[in-house]
Amino acid sequence: MDERAAQVIRIAADDTLLLNGAQVTRQELLDKLRAAVAKDRNVKVVVHGDKQVKYRTVAEILGLFQLADLWNIHLASGKE
Repeated sequence: MDERAAQVIRIAADDTLLLNGAQVTRQELLDKLRAAVAKDRNVKVVVHGDKQVKYRTVAEILGLFQLADLWNIHLASGKE
């Protein structure tokens, strides 16, 4: 998969969110993802999470994807 064409989200152990390298709040993430979906209904989203991230945080982010009407979601695995 070509991550350059995707929206790349990183979730840090302290719940900090990065979208394409820029720190964002949950609301900013939702707004930006909605804008991306408006431009490209098939936009790819790749999620990288620190191994210390709580399941609750991941569930909250997945909920944002649902609100943004995203469906092309990829969970990255392995070490970076």
